[in-house]
Parts: sequence; C-alpha cells; structure tokens
Amino acid sequence: MSIRLQLLIVALTTLVLPWAGCQYARELETALRDSQEKSLLASAGTIAKASYLGSHREYSIDTVAGPLFATCPRVERPLGVGTAVALSLAARGVIVVGD
Repeated sequence: MSIRLQLLIVALTTLVLPWAGCQYARELETALRDSQEKSLLASAGTIAKASYLGSHREYSIDTVAGPLFATCPRVERPLGVGTAVALSLAARGVIVVGD
C-alpha cells in the first residue's frame, strides 16, 4: 500500500469521525427531548383545591399518579381550580407528608 493511499485513508477517516459524532449528538438530543416530554406529560395535573395562607398557597393536584399536595411561595399569581399544571421539584428537595 502506497503512502498516498494511506494518507488518503487517514484524511477520509478524520473527516468521517466529526460527522459521526454530530450524528450521535443529534440522535441523543432527540432521545433526551422525547424522554423529557414524556416525563412532563406524566407530571401534568389539574388543580383540585387551592388555599391562600398568607405567605404561600397550598394546592391539591390531581395527577395520573394520584392526588398530590404542593405549596407555592408565589402568592401574587394564584392558580384556580381546574387549571392544568406541570409539576417540578424545587432545588431544596422533596418533603413527604404522611396522612
């Protein structure tokens, strides 16, 4: 095998690797977006009860997983009963409240 042919093979390989990496990144992004969308749909719910307690609001939310209790410090933007909502966890973590 001549040196020219070897250089040509190396040059083509160096062109193909970045393209393959971009294809992989695109496929991974699509998979992650689909997963995130499914997760958001699974965490969607509807406000069943809403209470104002001065410093925060408390909500009972009907979800696919069952009823959930949530608090929200944003008292200036109340959510009414029947409002569709998406749920996410605060940076502080989860607090489990027993019956």
